[in-house]
Amino acid sequence: MDITAKDCLDRFKKLDSNRSTWIDTWDDIIFHCLPNRQPVNFDDTPGRDRSAERYDSTAAKSALDTTASINSMLTNQSSNWFDLKVDDDELMENREVKEWIEKSVAVVRKALDKSNFYTEAHTFYLDIVTLGTGTLYIEKSTNPDKDLNFSARHIREIYIAENDEGFVDTVYRKFKFTVRQMVKKWGFENMPHTVQNQFESNRIDEEHDILHCVFPRSDYDKSKKDKKNMAFHSMWIHFDSEEMLDDGGFESLPYTVARWLKSTGEVYGRSPALASLADIKTLNEMAKTVLMTGQRIADPPIQAPDEMTDVKLDPGSTNYYDSESRGRIEPIVIGANLPINLEMMKMYKESIKDAFFVNQLNLIDHKNMTAEEVRQRSQENARTIGPTFGRLTSEYMDRLMDRILAILFDAGSMPEAPDIIQGKNLELRYISPLAKQQRLTEVTSINYTMNQAQTFGQMNPEVIDNINLDKAFRMLVDLSGTPLGLLNTAEEVSAIRQNRAQQGEMKMQAQMKDFETMINERLANIEKDMALARKHDAQAQKQ
Repeated sequence: MDITAKDCLDRFKKLDSNRSTWIDTWDDIIFHCLPNRQPVNFDDTPGRDRSAERYDSTAAKSALDTTASINSMLTNQSSNWFDLKVDDDELMENREVKEWIEKSVAVVRKALDKSNFYTEAHTFYLDIVTLGTGTLYIEKSTNPDKDLNFSARHIREIYIAENDEGFVDTVYRKFKFTVRQMVKKWGFENMPHTVQNQFESNRIDEEHDILHCVFPRSDYDKSKKDKKNMAFHSMWIHFDSEEMLDDGGFESLPYTVARWLKSTGEVYGRSPALASLADIKTLNEMAKTVLMTGQRIADPPIQAPDEMTDVKLDPGSTNYYDSESRGRIEPIVIGANLPINLEMMKMYKESIKDAFFVNQLNLIDHKNMTAEEVRQRSQENARTIGPTFGRLTSEYMDRLMDRILAILFDAGSMPEAPDIIQGKNLELRYISPLAKQQRLTEVTSINYTMNQAQTFGQMNPEVIDNINLDKAFRMLVDLSGTPLGLLNTAEEVSAIRQNRAQQGEMKMQAQMKDFETMINERLANIEKDMALARKHDAQAQKQ
């Protein structure tokens, strides 16, 4: 079925209507938690100070703290946070396959390090923590020195829909492009007449609304590799003129959309900021009141006799009054109790921090904590963020890596795969700090079983026969996130053991031969001694 620009614009109106109920809430969150972010509902002047009505920064700081923790636990640039494997355990024992995986992982990590992924990922996480929904656009870089380019998109641009499994598979993005950007991306001949006229008159900085529509194709030929037969349809439309700028496709969804959590029947996500929005607003009003009260106490209003019309309040100034009069210039005492207000504010601050998991996800101080304390704190962090991590894994990390691998394979940047794995699927293995902590329970269980087996083995060594030690060790290696390339394959282990057994047998044979030689030498010496003794006896008898 052919999809026209009008079809996309009609669907956009429906998506826009479905999203409209969220806009005021998002703007409230942006005002309190994202002071540098543009609102959703209106265009604001970039760089304008919008802090006039903001009196407390607890929510904004808490959002940054939680974002930093999630970034560190999921995709920390300073540590290895993912690995690859083939969906065939037997093939993973093949040395050629393992070497190819090691090279592939190195290529992906290098591509990520050279790209802007880690800077854009931070903005993406911040959107999830505050707005509940984050969107990351992933494309092939136009820079010849890089393969990948990432862009975290503002929620004001994004309109989404889900498939029957609850995953976002449709993204409409409405944004602004200048005339110069449009001509560079799609060419002068593909521009509407309005844009062409502006370009020719050198009005290249005029802005136009562009609508990018990406959604699954309902019917296409998978055997063909042209842009009209890809899994996702991509249409770029000039919004005002409703003219098509480009009609193509993607093999994988270029927009990765993730939600912090999602209520039944809703498409957009909910966040810690939304959960604590009432407390955030209340605290802001309390901070405003306390500030005004403090100002009144520090610089109180005054009362003076009505005949004193020219009161001077500057430091060191002199005011004259009638000494016989009882009228004085006196401050008006404000009956405010600041300690109670400050204590109430503290309660609200802690409530907001708890909503953002700041106290639970605070940084671990390795210097002042024992190894057991660090381990327990890490486990607590994993439990706290565990449910969200599960959603981020399926909605974000899996799709992120699928898109990255698709771009790198298409660009020819990945090493050539061995014939033995042709047709096999690559699987991701997350080895981030959080992923490791979530598997720590299984590691603990295996270690406990091994310790118990050792204890029982002291009473009956045959108990150890119940455990496949090789399998247990390899499971520990996998759960701990150790790079699989460090392990020898099963064939190599067998060869090593066979060689060791042969060497042991040869050593034993050599020892037996040495022992036999020693015995023979001793027997020869004994025989020699006995012969001498017989000779002496014979001589003695002759005498």
